[in-house]
Amino acid sequence: MPRFVVVTGLPASGKSTIARQLCAALALPLLDKDELLEALDIDRLTRALAQA
Repeated sequence: MPRFVVVTGLPASGKSTIARQLCAALALPLLDKDELLEALDIDRLTRALAQA
Protein backbone atom coordinates (compact mmCIF):
# COMPACT_ATOMS: atom_id res chain seq x y z
CA MET A 1 0.00 0.00 0.00
CA PRO A 2 1.49 3.41 -0.97
CA ARG A 3 2.25 5.77 1.89
CA PHE A 4 3.11 9.41 2.09
CA VAL A 5 3.64 12.00 4.79
CA VAL A 6 2.95 15.70 4.32
CA VAL A 7 4.95 18.12 6.44
CA THR A 8 3.63 21.66 6.59
CA GLY A 9 4.34 24.71 8.71
CA LEU A 10 5.57 28.25 8.86
CA PRO A 11 8.72 29.38 7.02
CA ALA A 12 11.98 28.46 8.80
CA SER A 13 10.17 26.16 11.26
CA GLY A 14 12.26 23.06 10.44
CA LYS A 15 9.93 21.36 7.94
CA SER A 16 12.73 20.23 5.62
CA THR A 17 14.82 18.89 8.49
CA ILE A 18 11.91 16.87 9.90
CA ALA A 19 10.87 15.69 6.42
CA ARG A 20 14.38 14.38 5.67
CA GLN A 21 14.49 12.53 8.99
CA LEU A 22 11.01 11.04 8.50
CA CYS A 23 11.80 9.90 4.97
CA ALA A 24 14.98 8.23 6.13
CA ALA A 25 13.28 6.52 9.08
CA LEU A 26 10.29 5.34 7.00
CA ALA A 27 12.30 4.50 3.85
CA LEU A 28 10.20 6.89 1.75
CA PRO A 29 11.33 9.18 -1.05
CA LEU A 30 11.45 12.91 -0.34
CA LEU A 31 9.56 15.27 -2.64
CA ASP A 32 10.49 18.81 -1.69
CA LYS A 33 8.14 21.49 -3.08
CA ASP A 34 10.84 24.16 -3.18
CA GLU A 35 13.23 21.88 -5.08
CA LEU A 36 10.51 20.89 -7.54
CA LEU A 37 9.54 24.52 -8.20
CA GLU A 38 13.18 25.50 -8.66
CA ALA A 39 13.66 22.69 -11.20
CA LEU A 40 10.58 23.79 -13.12
CA ASP A 41 11.84 27.38 -13.30
CA ILE A 42 15.24 26.23 -14.59
CA ASP A 43 13.57 24.12 -17.26
CA ARG A 44 11.39 27.04 -18.32
CA LEU A 45 14.43 29.33 -18.52
CA THR A 46 16.37 26.75 -20.54
CA ARG A 47 13.53 26.43 -23.07
CA ALA A 48 13.14 30.20 -23.34
CA LEU A 49 16.84 30.64 -24.02
CA ALA A 50 16.79 27.88 -26.63
CA GLN A 51 13.97 29.64 -28.48
CA ALA A 52 15.73 33.05 -28.47
